[in-house]
Amino acid sequence: MELVKSISSRLKSPIERYLDKESKSDIKHEFLNGKIRKRPGSSYNHNKIAANFIISIGQLIDEKKLPFEVISSDQKIYIPQLHQILYPDALVVYQKPEF
Repeated sequence: MELVKSISSRLKSPIERYLDKESKSDIKHEFLNGKIRKRPGSSYNHNKIAANFIISIGQLIDEKKLPFEVISSDQKIYIPQLHQILYPDALVVYQKPEF
């Protein structure tokens, strides 16, 4: 049984292995340059800046009635051109996201 598990895990793409690991993990990881890396923690000041940015940009979008959405750092994103999966501090989305 262990041999089958080992062979099937090698047949998966690096992104599939990342997604499997991430779905079972209590901590966040990012997929950068083909490698799975633990997402670094952030400081109180960093989190405060990110929160203020999200609030400010969200208010601006609402005031101007712009067709954007603001999403926080809990949303994992895939950037195909860079072959990376990461958790940005904030994300402004124009088109409907694909999940």
